[in-house]
Amino acid sequence: MASTYPSSLDNFTNPLNTDKLNNPPHATQHADNNDAIKALQAKVGTGASTPANNTFLIGNGAGTSAYSTLTSAQLAARISDETGTGLSVFNDTPTIITPTIASFTNATHNHTNAAGGGQITRSSFDTTYTTEINTDWKAGILPAVSSVTENGNRSADITFASTVANILTPGMRIRTTRTVAAPTGAILLNGTTQYASKATPSNMTQTDDISPFGHFRLTNYPGARATINSKFSTSGTNNGWIFSINSSGQVVIEGFNATNTRSVTSYQSVPLNKWVHVTASLDLSGWTTATNKIMIDGVDVPVFLTNGVGTPASFVSAGNYDVGCYNTAVAATGFFTGNLGQVGFFNGNVSTITQATLRGYKNQTLSGSETSIIAVHKLDQASGLNDLTANANNLTATGSPTYTAGSSPFATNANGTAGGTYDYAIVTNVSTTVATVQYPEGCAIPTSGGISTVDYSGVANPFGMPAVGTRWTISVPSSTLEDTMVSVGISTPCQNIIMASTNADGGTARYSNNANVRILTGYTANKAVNASSTIPFTFTAPYNIFSTASNVMPSAATAFNMTVVGELYASCTSVNVNTAAGYISNRMGINATCAFAFTAIGN
Repeated sequence: MASTYPSSLDNFTNPLNTDKLNNPPHATQHADNNDAIKALQAKVGTGASTPANNTFLIGNGAGTSAYSTLTSAQLAARISDETGTGLSVFNDTPTIITPTIASFTNATHNHTNAAGGGQITRSSFDTTYTTEINTDWKAGILPAVSSVTENGNRSADITFASTVANILTPGMRIRTTRTVAAPTGAILLNGTTQYASKATPSNMTQTDDISPFGHFRLTNYPGARATINSKFSTSGTNNGWIFSINSSGQVVIEGFNATNTRSVTSYQSVPLNKWVHVTASLDLSGWTTATNKIMIDGVDVPVFLTNGVGTPASFVSAGNYDVGCYNTAVAATGFFTGNLGQVGFFNGNVSTITQATLRGYKNQTLSGSETSIIAVHKLDQASGLNDLTANANNLTATGSPTYTAGSSPFATNANGTAGGTYDYAIVTNVSTTVATVQYPEGCAIPTSGGISTVDYSGVANPFGMPAVGTRWTISVPSSTLEDTMVSVGISTPCQNIIMASTNADGGTARYSNNANVRILTGYTANKAVNASSTIPFTFTAPYNIFSTASNVMPSAATAFNMTVVGELYASCTSVNVNTAAGYISNRMGINATCAFAFTAIGN
């Protein structure tokens, strides 16, 4: 019969030794054998070699086969249901790529449950988790930074791409990574012979409307001026401008036009031995405090305007461009003592370059391509005295100044070393995507595309976090008030309060309203006033320094309260009786140094 293999097994009748050749037929039996052999050959295929140890007979689907080892791909192709009940036994440390483990048989599973297992060591973690364990900084969790807004007084708002309110809370620490490395050193000047200058500088012909700036760490107040930068000459007459710190630590920007001068001075003084950033705006032609400004660490501080001789509406461009002194075209003077960091100036005042823009620049490593910038020098070891602007006003050093390595207003760690990469801060407020932070002296959060990542920590002192209290202190020292008391615009009916010993009455404090002046009386002698206290003053009539009947105040005494923010120490001198003027008053002698700047608010 014909072979039924491979559809089914053949059921051949085997002849017995007593059978005749025709029963079963001998020819039929040969035919059956041949058919079975052919069917087996067709099943196995051609090409199969002699079987070797641990090999499989594998067909290719095209009528051929061969004995060979079994690859993982061939095995995977033959497993029809990998989620079945059978076991696949792996050996010889295989690599399992991205498996999903649904659950553990042992509910308390740990690495020790596995045969040959043990405790997981730090080396088993990748770099991210090793860093977190070693430094207490959590990386790669906070979203990307969208923008940074500088608030002044070393405070900034960091806006993230998505909410951080479920991650950050006030008191947490953050560490920002700069996309562009900050300077890691600063020039050090001795205050007597060292400075840097550029003779006949390019594109410095301005005669008004300038905004100089600089980072510095002043070690002592000067006898007259500690110059940050200037373009000034006494050749013939005094011409140019000077940006400096005076003997009381106040910030001053001056414009000179021959014998005519004008200056803008801060009431506030800068601290010693701390990195400070100052910016000024000088506008001689628009001589008001609206465009004549001084900012200390990004804060618009109260200023007073002074006319020296004349009322010049411009200054004369003269002299060399100097850093750390002035008047090198004739005889250098006004030397700076301490470190100077990034220094330069812009063409324009705050009406064309906003205070927000200038405030934002203080935390940046400037490129020299900023709008209206005329000069900027990093004054570090790397770029040193090179001007980063296209004007290329590279400075030449005199007196062999040195560089203080590791000292910088940027990216300074707990050891006081500037590394150029990380700035540190404490979270003070969180609102959805915005985290408000306070950063210490020696750090500055970049505001324009300057942060690549932000790490955070819930511990008080993660690695590198500045912990020295003096670096976090916000001090705003006022100048000595022997001759002047802060003059501020206050609410009606009070316009200002002035202490001016230059007047004929020898220093009486006055209340001024529409050119009418009264003596301040009723102040308790030697009274120390703490922060946010109210001092009672009484304005007593009649008294008028203008001595005209039309300006005499009403005869009734008028009470007035002045709120002092900060600390003020003052005393009353003896009662003065002036029968000729027809008044009796207590003169207020102001003779003290305030620990903090203050403002007066009338009611």
